[in-house]
Amino acid sequence: MVCLNEHQVNEIKQLIQAKGAEMEELTNDLLDHICCMIEERLNRKEDYEEVLQETMAVFGNNGIRNIQDETTFLLTKNILAMKKTTHIIGIMAAVLLLVGSFFKIKHYPGAGVLYVSGGFLLSFVFLPLLLTLKIKEKLSKPKVWLNVAGTVCGFILTNAVFFKVMHWPWANKLMWIGGALTLLVFVPLYVYTNIKYKELRSTTITTAVLVVGGMSLFFALVKVHNSGIVTDSILNIQYTINENIVQTLQTNTVLFEQLKADSVTQVSGLNEVMNKSMHINTITNALIMNLVKSGHKELSEEQLKNILTKNYHQISDDSGNLQSIRTGEVTLDNLMNEVKTFQNLVQKELGKTDQLTFNSINFETYHRPKITNFPLGIVVHDLTLLNLQVQNMQNKLLHYYKGKVF
Repeated sequence: MVCLNEHQVNEIKQLIQAKGAEMEELTNDLLDHICCMIEERLNRKEDYEEVLQETMAVFGNNGIRNIQDETTFLLTKNILAMKKTTHIIGIMAAVLLLVGSFFKIKHYPGAGVLYVSGGFLLSFVFLPLLLTLKIKEKLSKPKVWLNVAGTVCGFILTNAVFFKVMHWPWANKLMWIGGALTLLVFVPLYVYTNIKYKELRSTTITTAVLVVGGMSLFFALVKVHNSGIVTDSILNIQYTINENIVQTLQTNTVLFEQLKADSVTQVSGLNEVMNKSMHINTITNALIMNLVKSGHKELSEEQLKNILTKNYHQISDDSGNLQSIRTGEVTLDNLMNEVKTFQNLVQKELGKTDQLTFNSINFETYHRPKITNFPLGIVVHDLTLLNLQVQNMQNKLLHYYKGKVF
């Protein structure tokens, strides 16, 4: 079988390009096809120039140009369709996220579904389609890598905020990874790719400054409650509440033992009030444990107790299922009924109104059946603060009786 030499192949390629083939992939495909046709005809004839002319004549004067135009039209048509799809998906994602955010702020039903749907479309559909369109534009290699880096950074940062809002794990790690890639990979690559063009230098520097500044503001806004003094202060408040509960329970037990033998105690309802306050403490601890377990089923009860007392920051930003404190042997309704009964007993003993204060709006939210996932830190704080007020009210009653005895 006759094979064309390198010089002949180059000659055919130049002829194809001269007749209108501009796209490299199309040129290579036509070159391979025409070379096969010529080699097949050369097996029957020996005149290469004659065979070349006959083969090229098959395509006619404008045949290759027409193939080029049709290919360009088909590719352009596909790209336009993809662009339209990308725009529609982007608009849908933005609308879903906007409505989902509004519903989440107002605690309306369906907020989670809207937000998850919008985040999924933005991260897993819109960004990959956008990157595909950029790659199809036949950009230079540095610009292709720039678009890849930008898409990856956008994907990670979008999901970091998305996970943060939904109180899912890995949110903070995604935030650090996305921020590091943006500042250490995307920004340097962006500057390197565009700074060499004199007409783009001003825009390049301005954009780089805005990205760095925007990332700084982004971290300051999203991470402020997890940073430094603020984080320590929040954790110290919770630890202080826990410690005050323990100390107040111990004090109440000592005072109650001192008053046990007194006749005043015998005829009063102090025993019932004391039992009620201890029962409220037990219910509160059980509810907290059930809630924390719902978000961390992989941990044992002992591990969770240790985290709650010593490493609270590990779970304070996580989410728990409110159904765990609405159903079962111990429920939030049980707790509120016990607290109400306790207040009535204390008022009866003291002979005056003495109301507990707690975040009633939050507790109403915990009762709404359509709201399931909720930040653990907020619920634990509300429950422990209510428990502390109950124990303090019990302490006040005990001191009242101690004053009467002594």
